[in-house]
Amino acid sequence: MYAKKLIKKEVNNVWIIEKVIKLLEKKDEITKNHSLQVAWYAKRFGEKLNDSMDNIEELYQAGIVHDIGKINIEDKILLKNDKLTQREYEVMKNHSIRGYEIFKKMKGPKQLLPYILYHHERVDGEGYAFGLLKEEIPYKVKMLSICDAYEAMTGERPYKKALSKKDAIERLQEGQNTQFDKELVDLFIKKCL
Repeated sequence: MYAKKLIKKEVNNVWIIEKVIKLLEKKDEITKNHSLQVAWYAKRFGEKLNDSMDNIEELYQAGIVHDIGKINIEDKILLKNDKLTQREYEVMKNHSIRGYEIFKKMKGPKQLLPYILYHHERVDGEGYAFGLLKEEIPYKVKMLSICDAYEAMTGERPYKKALSKKDAIERLQEGQNTQFDKELVDLFIKKCL
């Protein structure tokens, strides 16, 4: 009976992850592709750190779902081809809280909720939505944040050119101990790039 419950739970989790991909694709192809690429980097990061298979799968799924809140951002803001105004940026910053609420209503895997809610927190406390500091941010969320930032920097967008690998690495290093965990940045660069 326990095995049947585990299988049912796993099937439900896969269904939810696939549904998120479809929702993102319907809303915006760029966000969907970004999420899949972040998932790939996060999985690779976990593998390179010799993490458990469960943690690697969790990181991969977290990469896919981390930006689900963007499905509730108005197209004129999400798809804007120019720099966001301060007001638009404040609206965009709400995607982590909106995503948390959406995923919770979907009854998605609970272990993925912190990634959605905290992936824009910074180790110096200047992030959003809660201004968490250093160890208040879960370790694996800090890993995902690096993957998210690297993909955002190296991915082409209508409003910006992609950075080279070298320039993106320099920006990650500049963000050590402010935006990102220093040791994790060093590990990501050494093992994943």
